[in-house]
Amino acid sequence: MNNSAPISVLVLDGKNYNRWNVQLRVLFDYHELLDVVENGVSTLAENETDAQKNVHHKIKKKDKKALYFIHQGVNDEVFEKIARVTITKQAWDILMTSYKGAERVKKVRLQTLRRQYELLQMESSETIANYIGRVLALTNQMNIYGEECIEQTKVEKILRSLNSSFEHVVVTIEKSHDLSLMTVNEVSDTLQAHEQRMNEKKIERSIEQAFHSQVSIKGYQSGETSQNNSSSHGRGRGRGGYHFNKGHGGHNNNHGVTGGNDQEKSNSSHQQNSRSRGRG
Repeated sequence: MNNSAPISVLVLDGKNYNRWNVQLRVLFDYHELLDVVENGVSTLAENETDAQKNVHHKIKKKDKKALYFIHQGVNDEVFEKIARVTITKQAWDILMTSYKGAERVKKVRLQTLRRQYELLQMESSETIANYIGRVLALTNQMNIYGEECIEQTKVEKILRSLNSSFEHVVVTIEKSHDLSLMTVNEVSDTLQAHEQRMNEKKIERSIEQAFHSQVSIKGYQSGETSQNNSSSHGRGRGRGGYHFNKGHGGHNNNHGVTGGNDQEKSNSSHQQNSRSRGRG
């Protein structure tokens, strides 16, 4: 009894051919069917030996198995295109012609992908993991259309298109490593470690700035409180001095007024006496 789990195959709907092609090729390769899919089954000659006939029979079984996988991986509309085909290679080629497009369309698409690849730059707020994921997604599409992107090309692309915050670490990598021997994973690990350190420093600076802001606010409030207390104490002494001076000044003024009245009375008496002596 076969207890193996059923194989799940992505269904081709006419719009996802590139992805479908990649997944089916992996499936064929795993089951050792890829050679039959790409090269087909040769015709058996009349004078073949029994051993050759046995080999041919095994190849035909592989071909039928691969064709079954294709039938499982297409929707009803796509199936009509290959319903009468009995050889896997024929079905595979028909689907490629129908959905991958003509060679001219393929070249135009590849040119577009190349242009996008050249213009691709890391955004200022983007993480290393996200940016490298975008680079790899684009190179994978280029591979589907026949453009081979070797590891060194991807490494160099990543390093020259990072934002300015990674400039000094890029210089260090280029000086201390042979880029032709580095993998994308190695570059990614190095850059993400640097990114983590930068993020930690940003957090530390934010905490330090928040602490200094609180200290400044407390210092300002303390100084303002001290100034208010000093002003209140000064106004209290001023009012006390004012009452004291006013009382003292009032006493002097009253004394001055009394002295002035006595002087006026003395002058008036003196004048009266003078007039009396004159008349006598």
